[in-house]
Amino acid sequence: MIAEGIKTRNREIITFAGGPHLTALPQETLRRYPALDYGIVGEGERAILNLVEALERGQDLRMIESAAFREGEEVIVNPRCKFIENLDRLPFPAYDLLLAYPQSYRPPFLNYLRGPTASLVSSRVAPRFARFVIAPFSGIVIAIFPRII
Repeated sequence: MIAEGIKTRNREIITFAGGPHLTALPQETLRRYPALDYGIVGEGERAILNLVEALERGQDLRMIESAAFREGEEVIVNPRCKFIENLDRLPFPAYDLLLAYPQSYRPPFLNYLRGPTASLVSSRVAPRFARFVIAPFSGIVIAIFPRII
């Protein structure tokens, strides 16, 4: 795990995790991987900012929606924040902040025949398969495609 390698080099570095795995199994994930310091369940765009600000200010993490963390041996998972209803209000990724992008970006092996490439998620779930895909997330939010095209 990348977080373990990071902690091996410097135990002071704070690690965060999110995504579908942590959202579906937050307690188990934080118990199984002690190198992960904090997690975000559900949508992370606002929640990660709130968590980092709370850490910087020394605030009570139990007040931060969607945060998962440890208090001693106990894993705490706070209630999730509300879904972002209009994904079009989110900014596009700041690719200009990545060094040597896109020249240095290498897509996963055999996924694309030519580069440069980039990924952009345009929705949260596949609407046709929402009953299956959405189980741990309990909601559907879709971006308006004309903005992306």
